[in-house]
Parts: sequence; C-alpha cells; structure tokens
Amino acid sequence: MRFWVPIWAHAKWIAALREHIYGGKELDRTLVDRTDRCELGRWLRGEGARFGHLPAFAEVVAAHEAVHRRAVTVVALADAGRRLEAEAETAAGGELRRRSRVLVRTLRRLNSQIVGTPEPVAAFSA
Repeated sequence: MRFWVPIWAHAKWIAALREHIYGGKELDRTLVDRTDRCELGRWLRGEGARFGHLPAFAEVVAAHEAVHRRAVTVVALADAGRRLEAEAETAAGGELRRRSRVLVRTLRRLNSQIVGTPEPVAAFSA
C-alpha cells in the first residue's frame, strides 16, 4: 500500500512540533500560524487544489487550519517553559492530538473521494 503524501506531510509537521517541545528543533510561532507554509498547506493550495470540488476538500482545509491554530498555542507553551502542558497537547487526550486525528480522518475521506474520480492522481508516492 502506498502512503499518501498529504498525510505523510502532516505526520512530519507534527513530529517537528514535538521536537520543538523537547528543544530539538526551533519553530517560529508566526510561521506555525501560517497554513500556507507547511508542506500540507502548499499541497492544498497547489496540486491538491484541483480537488477543491470534492466534498471533503473544504473539511480538510478547515481541519488543517484548526491544527495550526492549536499548534500556535503549543509552541507558545513550549517557548514559555511550560513543556508539560505542551506535551499534554500531543498526548492521547490532548487538544492538538484530537485536532490532528480529525485532520487525518478528513484527509482519508478526501483520499477516498479522489480515488473515486476518473482523473489520475499524482498525489501518491511510493
């Protein structure tokens, strides 16, 4: 089975956010707030925009924005030295984790709708 690029991009971004919490990677809060600066955001505005007519596309955009809004809070917590609170956001019951799961579910729904379209999809990678 192939791994869909947008889901992979989101997973990488969440990993970078976790690295920031633990001090392994520096993230700029103003850039974290920009939904057009991450790989998934660039895909949504670029190659993925051709699927804007599909019902799940708007849901993905909204879920993506919700993740970024919460991520700004997480970065602020980490930057203020409140690492335990930032970590809790990425834990199973955390709000960022919840929003991330919603995004992944909507991305999967979009993927199903894309696969059901007659046009070829270049959004898959090996």
